[in-house]
Amino acid sequence: MASRIISTLLGVLVCYTLLPTQALWITCGSCEGGSSLTCPDSLNMQFSVKLYPYKDKPDRSLHLKCDYYTTNLNFTMLNGCSFPEVVYVKIEQCPLFEESLGSVLSKIGVNVHKVRSLLWTTSHSVEKGLQPWHLDNLYNLTFVQMQDNYFNSYPREFLKKAPLVRKLYITGNNFSVLPSDILAYTPELIVVDLGNNNLQSVPENLLVNVPSLQILNLWTNKLTSLPNNFLATSKELTDVVLSGNKIISIQPRLFADLKNLSSADLKINELETIPESTFNGCANLKTIFLEYNKISYLPPKLFQGTSLQLLNLGYNRLSNVTGVLNDLPYLQNITLHKNNFSILAADMFNGSPNILRLDLQANTIRTLSSGTFTKLNKLKILLLNNNLINELPRGLFSDCLSLLRIFLQRNSLSTIPLDTFPDASDIVKLDLSSNMLTFDGIYARTLNRLTRIEFLYLANNRISSIFDDALHVFTSLKLLDLRNNTIDYLTDREFLFISKNVTLLLQDNNISNITTRYLGSGTDVEQFIYLSLARNPLNCDCKMYHFLTTARLFNPRTERKQTYNLIVTDAKHSYCVEPDNYINASLAEVDPTKVLCGYDCSLECSCNIRIHDRYLLMDCSNLGLSQPPQLFLVKFMKEVGKLSLSLDLSNNNYEDVSFLGNPEYGKLSNIDLTNNSIHELNETYLPASLRYMDLRFNNFTTMSQNLLNHLNSSGMELLLGENPWRCDCELKNFHEFLRNNYELVLDRQ
Repeated sequence: MASRIISTLLGVLVCYTLLPTQALWITCGSCEGGSSLTCPDSLNMQFSVKLYPYKDKPDRSLHLKCDYYTTNLNFTMLNGCSFPEVVYVKIEQCPLFEESLGSVLSKIGVNVHKVRSLLWTTSHSVEKGLQPWHLDNLYNLTFVQMQDNYFNSYPREFLKKAPLVRKLYITGNNFSVLPSDILAYTPELIVVDLGNNNLQSVPENLLVNVPSLQILNLWTNKLTSLPNNFLATSKELTDVVLSGNKIISIQPRLFADLKNLSSADLKINELETIPESTFNGCANLKTIFLEYNKISYLPPKLFQGTSLQLLNLGYNRLSNVTGVLNDLPYLQNITLHKNNFSILAADMFNGSPNILRLDLQANTIRTLSSGTFTKLNKLKILLLNNNLINELPRGLFSDCLSLLRIFLQRNSLSTIPLDTFPDASDIVKLDLSSNMLTFDGIYARTLNRLTRIEFLYLANNRISSIFDDALHVFTSLKLLDLRNNTIDYLTDREFLFISKNVTLLLQDNNISNITTRYLGSGTDVEQFIYLSLARNPLNCDCKMYHFLTTARLFNPRTERKQTYNLIVTDAKHSYCVEPDNYINASLAEVDPTKVLCGYDCSLECSCNIRIHDRYLLMDCSNLGLSQPPQLFLVKFMKEVGKLSLSLDLSNNNYEDVSFLGNPEYGKLSNIDLTNNSIHELNETYLPASLRYMDLRFNNFTTMSQNLLNHLNSSGMELLLGENPWRCDCELKNFHEFLRNNYELVLDRQ
């Protein structure tokens, strides 16, 4: 990884570590003071100067920033300013000076002999070109970074006056060649970064005079090859970065005998192979990046004799690596993704027992040999996703005792052999999504050995139920992803997880019914189940009542915790498709006290069951009835025996309702008789269970004393308005009833 960091970040990171973010307050010269000197002022700025602390010294870093459109800078405005302790200088957006940087800094008030580090970036007006004298008087520099200046060339003696430089970064320019002796005057160099300069070639003797060089970076140029002996004199090299070029081939012994070489980065080139002797004598080589090339063949013993730990061969054209990955005892991390492998041989990794991470994703693998992973008992992460695997050999991973994460998504698997995984496996993450798995039967034991699994991904398969192991074996399960399968219902069983904190993803299944009754009952240990249900064809009828009253359909973070917590995280986005009164309503909008289930109990009337208060709702309104409703008596009596009855006979032609005394109405609790033709009631036919009666819009003129006595003792709620009451002496008892039962007559006004 060290090489990758160097190739992509080094040139950027270094420059910004020099200057802390908090500028000091300064005033001097004829410039506008403050957190910076703005010369001459904010409205007419030519340049600004800021001071930053460094290593507990308040004034050791100086930042000179010019207005990009200013070409003539008047530094006399800083006469009298003095910054004698400055050791770090950053110059930004300034025109190419026609005098040395040492002279410019002296005019600003910097003691140039103390300056150790220079960052010179984003220059403009560079037509006259960089000159050999630009670094004059800065002979104590040890760090030079020239970034994004777009200079067309560098003079051969540019560094002559800076012989102590140890770290040199010349990046973001526009030159195709370098003088062969540009580094001849800086023998102390340990880092050279020449990235992103459009270099088309490098001189063979470029590095001859820098024997202590440790890091060489030539990233993102236009190199097609390197000279034969380019690195021969650089025996101290630890990191070489050649990424992002157009290198077609490399010399057979380019890196040979570089005993200190630790990292070689050759990614993003056009290599088709690597000569067998390339890394001979590189005993300390630990990291090689070769991804994004055109490699179709590698010699069998290419990497032997190294200390290779990380090898990236991704995005190439390899289909066979026989012998290449054998006998590499230090190899820990290998990437082979996006190649052309179709078969993995049994001896592919022989002699490389310490592999920890193996990436084989996005190939065309169809066949895995049973012994491929047999000796990889330290393997922790395996990526086989995005292949064409339709079968796993028995015992494929049984010897991989250290496996923690396996990725097998987007293959063509329909079954998993029982002995695929090790006994009492340590696997915590398994991704089998986007296959053709069914796990037929709730007691499928395919994954029984995954006793420590935490994250199990099974989305986009053909699974029809939550298999038993997920509920009762996976004690540490945190996430079960079953999106886009064929599950069509849920019961109490599907929520009986032994794990105490589970996210259950069930979006895009066929779930219509959630018939639970005992969720959380008998639970004395705190448990959280986070459920997602979006895009299921939910039937929000009474069968869902217990689920709706137990589940929490709101933000769990704002509500009091309970012992059992079933939380529907997407309740606002999970919609009902039936019944009619809840079509397109979200679960969050469903009132559990009003959910109903249709019940076929009568020839003419519609019947529904309301679980909330255990009522059978029988609607016989607007049917022109004058006779008792025709009931499916046996079925009706069976249900009424368990429920109270609410009967709507409104808007019919009844004159007599003595049939209410029949046994089938023995549990009648509410009755609506509005808008009929009833003029009297015989109290003996009214069920003792009756607690509400609506008699509006009938033909009552008075009520018998016996009926009034019954109503007086029953505590029944009444609606009596819009009847033709006869206001004579016979109404006296009725009037007294109204006075004594004022609260029971709901339309008393």
